[in-house]
Amino acid sequence: MKNKAVCIMPKILLILVLFCAGCSSTHHVITVNSDSANAIIGAKEKVKNYYLSNTVVKPVLVEIEPGHYFLDKPLTFDHSDSGTKEFPITYKVSDPENTLFSAGKELPKFQLAENGLWKCKVSPDWQFEQLFVNGKRAVRARTPNNSFFKITKITETKDKNKHIQTVDLPEGTLSSLPDNTDGLQMIVLHKWDHTRRFIDTLNKNTSTIVTSGKRMKPWNSWKKGTRVYFENFKSALDSAGEWYLDKDGWLFYMPLPGEDIKTTTTFAPVTEKFMVIEGDIQNNKPVTYLNFDGFRFAYSAMKTPASGFEPAQAAAPVEATMMVDGANNLTFTDFELNHIGAYGMWFRKGCSNILVQNSRITDMGAGGIRIGETANRSKENEKTHHITLKNNFIQNGGHIFPCAVGVWIGHSAYNDVINNDIGHLFYTAVSIGWTWGYKASGAHHNTVSYNHLHNIGKGLLSDMGAVYTLGNSPGTVISKNIIHDVDSYSYGGWGLYTDEGSQDVVMENNLVYNTKSGGFHQHYGKNNIIQKNIFVNSRLQQIQATRVEKHTSFIFKNNIVSYSQGELLAGPWDKILVESENNLYWNSAGEPVSIKGKSLEDWQKTGKEKDSKVGDPKFIDPEKLNFKVSKDSPALKLGIDFDFIDKAGLLK
Repeated sequence: MKNKAVCIMPKILLILVLFCAGCSSTHHVITVNSDSANAIIGAKEKVKNYYLSNTVVKPVLVEIEPGHYFLDKPLTFDHSDSGTKEFPITYKVSDPENTLFSAGKELPKFQLAENGLWKCKVSPDWQFEQLFVNGKRAVRARTPNNSFFKITKITETKDKNKHIQTVDLPEGTLSSLPDNTDGLQMIVLHKWDHTRRFIDTLNKNTSTIVTSGKRMKPWNSWKKGTRVYFENFKSALDSAGEWYLDKDGWLFYMPLPGEDIKTTTTFAPVTEKFMVIEGDIQNNKPVTYLNFDGFRFAYSAMKTPASGFEPAQAAAPVEATMMVDGANNLTFTDFELNHIGAYGMWFRKGCSNILVQNSRITDMGAGGIRIGETANRSKENEKTHHITLKNNFIQNGGHIFPCAVGVWIGHSAYNDVINNDIGHLFYTAVSIGWTWGYKASGAHHNTVSYNHLHNIGKGLLSDMGAVYTLGNSPGTVISKNIIHDVDSYSYGGWGLYTDEGSQDVVMENNLVYNTKSGGFHQHYGKNNIIQKNIFVNSRLQQIQATRVEKHTSFIFKNNIVSYSQGELLAGPWDKILVESENNLYWNSAGEPVSIKGKSLEDWQKTGKEKDSKVGDPKFIDPEKLNFKVSKDSPALKLGIDFDFIDKAGLLK
């Protein structure tokens, strides 16, 4: 559907289907027509009054007809909008392909400006930070365009309630920056985090930046060599696809090759959220039994506060375009969230028995879907659990918050992440748990299976895995996933990653290939089981373990490890307590299999790798990424379920 700046007479058809007891063919239909998104508010009131009348004898359907619905505020639902188990309420878009709920407005047509730029005028009060040209996210003017400056020196001091960072950069770095720092932002990429700050002062002569905010985290501070770039100033507008909005409301854009000024359409976001579902948790009045089917949302905003964005793993403080608290028995089917400024959905506090299925979340400022909180709730009605994500497409995120995650599960249990395609992110695809060490955790009995997880890291951040776990997590199973192309900036581009205090996690029957730092890595943990996996062709090392502890760190058995470069087992494998046995190792480059400078046979004399063997797994066609094995493969004795390779990813 071609987007338009105004509504095209959309209609909401409210159908209340009534069946008399014993008379299933009798029904009553009420229609409501409107030309704006506010009609949903009217529809909600009619449904609410209908339920209050105590005459409901059949589920209710609110059918939304085609059109372009502008959202100047989010759609909201509270306890009074609930359905019941017997009579749920469904909000259904009749023609999703021709229906759009937009939190963005179309801008005026461009006109020619100087130096090959295009320009248009908007209200000076509308200072947005995202722009979408011809349906694609444009780049806010930045320098350097495709690389970074590196810090040469960093000094931190404290002044009252804030910390001041003085950053030295290479000589000449700041020559293109404006003298007026109003609106100028500095983005710092450090390990698995990023920081976004406004600049207090700059000195071009000394190449020095002064910025202020919270104290740098001791475990992940800015250092010499840390990468930075700057954005939001007009002189940085020097590359096709970039844009800049000045304080007077003039928007400047450098067109991409082939773009036509007469036909180009441009949208910018107005509001941050599409939908808010909020029950009354304190008084145990949740939002219940609502179904949403076929909604398409686009163009949500994210605005940098005056304090900037401080570093936070997984962009944990960042909310979503759809926030859900205090709700149960909801379904979201055939949804689409596109061109968004934050996370897509967050089932935060007091949510249970919710299904998200057959949906698409793309072009994300942050990540895809969040489940649970960073707080471990003790009251049952405050806990989030039993959320199912099935057959969803979550792609192309981290454009504002590169440390965001495809699917994030905090202190939450009994969730299923099944048959999803999650990829093209700068950090982790699936993250589970929010406890460092061996303290109590609310994350347990989570299942991640049959997913396709790919193109993770993309060389921008460090210390990530396609699947990442934290803390005690009994009953959590990571199985039958296809994971590939995980690449970090410096250290840590792993396929499966059990980080600090991961405990009682089972990772089995996964295919992991083309990673940078290893198919599997455990920083430290306890009693994790890594079995029946296929690990192929990591670049630096294949399997890694880091911390030596007094207990069994993990069990590693019945795995295939095939490689052509890098170390086989990295870390203190001669000291760490690992039960590693009955694995099949193969160096496809024709070199001998070596563990810490010893042959497998000599290594086994130390009491390790019982029943493990060197042997060609006989993949059917590894060059074409077919990692099933032939009928005479020694790998068949390992008990691996190779059939999952054909079933992981989206169900067709």
